[in-house]
Amino acid sequence: MQEALIEIEKKYNGLVVVKKLAFPLSEITFRATEAVLCVKNFDQRKNMSSLIYKNQGRWRNDRYPESLWKSYAKKSGADLFEWEKCLKEKESSARINKSRDLGLGLGVRATPTFFVGETKMEGSKSIDRLKGVIEGNVLKLKKREGR
Repeated sequence: MQEALIEIEKKYNGLVVVKKLAFPLSEITFRATEAVLCVKNFDQRKNMSSLIYKNQGRWRNDRYPESLWKSYAKKSGADLFEWEKCLKEKESSARINKSRDLGLGLGVRATPTFFVGETKMEGSKSIDRLKGVIEGNVLKLKKREGR
C-alpha cells in the first residue's frame, strides 16, 4: 500500500498529498508507535515501521514486546542507546497523543482511514478503489479551477 500511495502522490503532483498520522487504537499499538518514532533517522524509521507492521502477529498479544522491537531497531540500524532513552523518557508520547486527538476530531474510528477531498474511507481499500475516488476528486478540483 505504501508504494501505491507514493505512486499516487507522484501522479497527481501537487494535487494529492499523502500524510500519515499515528492513530494507535490500543495500548500495545501506542507503544509500537513509540518504538517506531524513537528511531530518529528517516530511512531507518521507514525500515523500523515496515518491520513493526509486517510482524504484528508476533508482538500484538505479547505484553512485553520491547525486546523484539529492539531487535527490529537494531536491524534498522538505529542508535540503540538513543532509541532506548527515547522510549524510557516517552519522548514521542505527546506527538502520538496530538495525532490521535486530531484523528478523533476528524471522526477517525478505524485504521487505515483515508480522506480524499470530502470523502472519508475507513479500513483497507483496494488501490483501484482509492485511485477511483482520487480521480473523481481531481476532476471536481479541475472543474472548479476551470482547467
